[in-house]
Amino acid sequence: MGVNLAIVTVALLMMTSQASGQPTWGCSAPKTEEKCVCSPVIHVHNYGDKQGENDETGNSQDTRIKELQEQVVNLTGELAVLKQAFHEKLPCPSGYLHFEDRCFSFSTDIKNYADARSACQAAGGRLAMPKDQATNDFLVKQLAGYPSSYSAWFGLTRDQVQEGTFVWEDGTPLTGWSNWAPWQPDDAGSLGDCTHWATAYGYKWNDAQCSNSQQYVCEASAAAP
Repeated sequence: MGVNLAIVTVALLMMTSQASGQPTWGCSAPKTEEKCVCSPVIHVHNYGDKQGENDETGNSQDTRIKELQEQVVNLTGELAVLKQAFHEKLPCPSGYLHFEDRCFSFSTDIKNYADARSACQAAGGRLAMPKDQATNDFLVKQLAGYPSSYSAWFGLTRDQVQEGTFVWEDGTPLTGWSNWAPWQPDDAGSLGDCTHWATAYGYKWNDAQCSNSQQYVCEASAAAP
């Protein structure tokens, strides 16, 4: 009977301790008593507070990332302005139009591809290479100001060593961006090894026979001041 009473007493003390939210093992008896009964530690976790802290940290990180992204965009824009300003200070030969670090001239005569290439080289340059959309758009805008028949050669040919591969005048292969007209290049009856801006395709690229005579566009590097 005494044992059962002791067990009931301990259970009551534990329940009382849990109900009161006491966080540690401690003495549940008055200080005047020599003995005490220990109750289990009760841990109270405030998950709501921790979640709030995590949300605040995440929001702070998101804000910082957005700030850094805006700084990158601003710096990129400033760099582009500085780059263009630097390029504009580089002079071009007489009769050439300036774009970024290159100068371009548009022929008034017509030649086949080989002769057009020679003419550009004799002037200290080479046939134009519109390797990116910005350069191509600039040149097409100029071409649109000429008569509607002004199809023009530029420096891109089908490689005779590795048939089917187009190579720029500087020897690098055509990769990445291009501006071919629909269903082009079509090899023009197995003779289309040279490339031009074709008025019939809205100045998009077309492969044609190199023996054809038409206008052409040359390029030269802008000279250092």
